[in-house]
Formats: sequence, C-alpha cells, structure tokens
Amino acid sequence: MGNDGKLYSVSDLAASLNVPRTTVNDWLRKYDRYIDFEMRGRRKVYTDSSLEVLKIISSARDGGTGASELEAELAARCAVRPEISPLHGEGPLPPEAAPASGGEDGSNLPAVNFDVRNFLHEFEQRENWQTRTRRRGFLIVSVLLVLLLIVSCVSLLLLGQLLTLRESSRNLESRLAASQNETKLLREKTEKEFRAIAAKVDAAERSGSTASAELRRSLEARRGQFEAALAQMEKAAKFRDREIVRLEKENSRLKAELDTAAQLLNSRQNALTRTEGELAKAGLKIRELEKRLSSPEKEKPSSVKAALPAKDAPAEEKKHE
Repeated sequence: MGNDGKLYSVSDLAASLNVPRTTVNDWLRKYDRYIDFEMRGRRKVYTDSSLEVLKIISSARDGGTGASELEAELAARCAVRPEISPLHGEGPLPPEAAPASGGEDGSNLPAVNFDVRNFLHEFEQRENWQTRTRRRGFLIVSVLLVLLLIVSCVSLLLLGQLLTLRESSRNLESRLAASQNETKLLREKTEKEFRAIAAKVDAAERSGSTASAELRRSLEARRGQFEAALAQMEKAAKFRDREIVRLEKENSRLKAELDTAAQLLNSRQNALTRTEGELAKAGLKIRELEKRLSSPEKEKPSSVKAALPAKDAPAEEKKHE
C-alpha cells in the first residue's frame, strides 16, 4: 500500500486529535477495517485518510453518538480496507500474521499489555471521578447542615423572644385589669361620697345657709379632688391604650419574623432532602461503576490466557518431542 501524503504515528494522531494515546489505540483496534496504514519495519504508520476517519469517530463520540450509529456512519462515509495477504518476499507480514517475537517495547504480548494499560487508565479515571463526587457530596451536606443549624438557632432565639413578649403582655394585661378594677371601685366610692355630701348639703340647706355654704365649699373641694383623680385615671387609661397598641405592633412584628424564619427553615429542609436524594442517586451510580469495574477485572484474565499459547507454544512442542 503506497501513499505520497503525510504519514502519522500513533503519537502524532493523538496530538492531532487532542485525545489520549490509549484512546487512539482503542479506536485503531476497534475500527481497523476503515483505517489505512503502512508498515515501516515492524511499525505501523497511518495516512491522512486514517486521520480523517479518526476525526469522524472523535466528533461522534463528543456528540454522544452510540456505537451502532457510529458504525453505520463509518460504513456509509468511509471505504472498508480490503484484507490482502502479502505474497512471500513482497514485504513484512501484518501484525496479525507476524510471529509474536516482540513489539516496539520488546514485549511478547503487545496487545495484552495495551489492554492492561488501557484498563488501568480507565480504572484510575473512574476512581478519581468517584473521589471527587464523594468530596463534593460531603461538602454540600456539611454546608447544608451548618445552614440548618444556624436557621434552627435563629428560630429558637426568635421563639424565646416571642414567648417572653407574650408573658410580658399577659402581665401587663393583668396589671391593666387590676387598675381598671381599682378605678371602678374608686369611682363607686366617690359617687357614694358625693351622694352623701349632696344629702348633707340638702340637709344643711334646710338647716341653715351657713352650714350650707360650708358644705358647698367642702363639696367643691371633693369635686375638685374627684376630677383630679378622674384626670389621672384618664391619663393612665391613655397610657395603657398606647402600651397595648405598641405591644400589639411588637407582637405582629415578631410573628412575621417567626413566619419568615419558619419558611426559611422549610426551604432549607427541602434543599437538604433534595441533596440527600442526589447523594442517593450518586451512590447508586458509584455502585454501578464499581460493578462495571469488577466485571472487566473478571473478563481480562480470559483475554490474557487466550494470548499466552502463542508465547508457550515452543515449550509445549518440546514436551511432545
């Protein structure tokens, strides 16, 4: 197979596509029937058409195309490389027919070594992803717990202030009720005294003008005292009304703050519930990944055993001889 264009090694292809070399090796092995190559000694070099096929594969993988859809797209857009067995003396055998005497790195099992390296690389990437996921989940839960604790403390403080205000309001109401009872008793007592004085005035008027004048002066003095007492009681009543209005406003404000704190607490609790659900989903995904990681570990030894007879064939032949 001859080509006058540029030739690429696996490292050149990885640099051109900006993907890891292990990924490029995986694509070259999986889609080899669409990829042209030439042999340079024991090395494979790839052509521009090979690079274009790999670009199609990379774009499809980045776009989330499935394996079956990618296979159909490659079959429609790319020519299938013919399988040609070289004649004796025309050139080196392809890697499938060449004796397993070693590769570029001197290994007797290059395909097996590549599978192990690829598996270790994927395993390391998944372990790093799991570690980052666990750390992120732990950080989110810690922050939410701290926020929930702060909101709970603020709510308890507001609740304590509200209870204290309610207790003071009850005490003030009891004092106001006692003051009203005292005012009522004082008014009744004053009215009784006023009636008695009026009766005495009437009797004094009947008995004489002098006594009547004295009684009138006494009545005026008592009336002045009564009016002063009534003025003081009215002031006390106005002060009581203003205090009741202020306490009602304070009570309303504290109730609004408590409702706001309760809503904030509910929202934090809902956020914590959603986060727990997300952590549960992440835990399920981690267990699925662990199952997937454990399944390749069981399948790898079979591929290694399949490649070992090529290495141990001379020893078995000696035993038969």
